[in-house]
Amino acid sequence: MIRCRDSRKLMGLFLPALALVALAALTQGRQVESAKNGGRRNATGSAPTFYRDVLPILQERCQICHRAGGIAPARFERYEQTRPFAGVIAAATQNKSMPPWFADARIGHFSNDPSLSAGQIAALAAWAGAGAPAGDAHDAPPPPRWAESWSIPQPDLILKMPKGVALPASGDVEYTYEIVAPGSVLPIISATRP
Repeated sequence: MIRCRDSRKLMGLFLPALALVALAALTQGRQVESAKNGGRRNATGSAPTFYRDVLPILQERCQICHRAGGIAPARFERYEQTRPFAGVIAAATQNKSMPPWFADARIGHFSNDPSLSAGQIAALAAWAGAGAPAGDAHDAPPPPRWAESWSIPQPDLILKMPKGVALPASGDVEYTYEIVAPGSVLPIISATRP
């Protein structure tokens, strides 16, 4: 039995998991029907495969969260882990709820934009539509090497706090502003600029 003092927090954890299961149930029938009809084909005329077509997309755009140690509940590192979610992946990428990105593209380009191209979305949908074939494992790209302390590219500048901030092991933490004296930062910024 799960005990939680705040029902809103519990629902915040439960509802996304329930939505993922419901989406999987809704798309499974479409995936099977599409596979019976031969699915869609990629540019070479063959159905997209996990190792050749899908895994590179997952590595580039999804595994930042969907991997061991990532924040997502499902891992998309191996075929056996990913195949049950083929229909969900296709649906979530087509409706652009995955990968999550909330910046407005009309404002400008962001270097960390994880959005998929139309071709990547089509490849994922075609793979799911073809019954999510594995393909030849020899077509797999090498696994990415993830940084141990960062889930994003190494930042240009790392500032260390002059004094540590104590965080409790449990409970809520009120939002605070931590102030760094400008004099301690400006020499570093000036030295890093060309």
